[in-house]
Amino acid sequence: MNSILRKEPGKRHPVLDYEKCKRLYTVKGDISHCINGPSDVHFLETYRKRLEFEKHPSLPTDIFVWAKGEPEEPYLTKFGGLPYLPKKIPWPLDAEGQPCIFLAQFCFIDSKDIVPVSVPGDVLLVFIKHDGLHDKYSEYLACYEPEDIHFQWIQIGDLPIWDQQSIKANGFRSIDPTFFGVIHRTCDYEWSDEIEQKLDEAQKKQSLYLWNTPFAHGTKIGGLPHFHQNGPPDNYGNIYHVKGRTWGDATYIAQLTSLQFSSETPFPWCNREKPISLDSVHRRERTFMIGDAGSIYLYLKPDGTICWFDESG
Repeated sequence: MNSILRKEPGKRHPVLDYEKCKRLYTVKGDISHCINGPSDVHFLETYRKRLEFEKHPSLPTDIFVWAKGEPEEPYLTKFGGLPYLPKKIPWPLDAEGQPCIFLAQFCFIDSKDIVPVSVPGDVLLVFIKHDGLHDKYSEYLACYEPEDIHFQWIQIGDLPIWDQQSIKANGFRSIDPTFFGVIHRTCDYEWSDEIEQKLDEAQKKQSLYLWNTPFAHGTKIGGLPHFHQNGPPDNYGNIYHVKGRTWGDATYIAQLTSLQFSSETPFPWCNREKPISLDSVHRRERTFMIGDAGSIYLYLKPDGTICWFDESG
């Protein structure tokens, strides 16, 4: 077995082969980290089934686990690597006039049916300010102001795009290493007293921490945001219901979550069976921190622009 992904008719992204996951993994202990690999998805789905979450109101979401390298199609969801940026669009600059760093892109082509508003493009590119990364061993993102992140909507087929040679010649950069998204359609469950009771009983009886299971804690499109703290600034009310997906006049569409790949299970990435080493040489392959294991939450305004905020874990 050299991969745990498959192609599915009608889908552009590679799809997680969940049947292989069920044969490959067993579930032990609790979950308190980001969903980045196949074993994380298996844990999530297993405990949701055991706790009978399917009886509760939910919203569909497309969560991404990761494979190493560039995707077959350059417009698909990815972390780092070559951005799907047409050459007719200048490489973005930050507030200091320095070239931004390409961070990630979301491809909405497989997810437009579950996003609550119409998006103005097929692909959303995310760039960060030139000095927004720290830590020589693992990239650590430190962006706090609205102008620290630049967003660009792109239509698939708007060619030619910036190639690696042109990017290097101009002194631009992307984060490294590169991962591409493997999609898994699941759902997020609205918070309720019944769900809270089930999680509380699991913790008391089995000492299991399962509070991340109602709303998937990972990079995803649609569904409900997984907040680490209190949700959007100056936004009040129950944020874990459908009505909680708005922030002012903006609507939640996606989130980008820190990478924390397991070093103890097969297929830490969907195209590598061998577990990753814990030594420092491989640290940048195992982690990418948004603040302190946090996430960036993306909201779409009626005019097609993105507003965002981040929270640490």
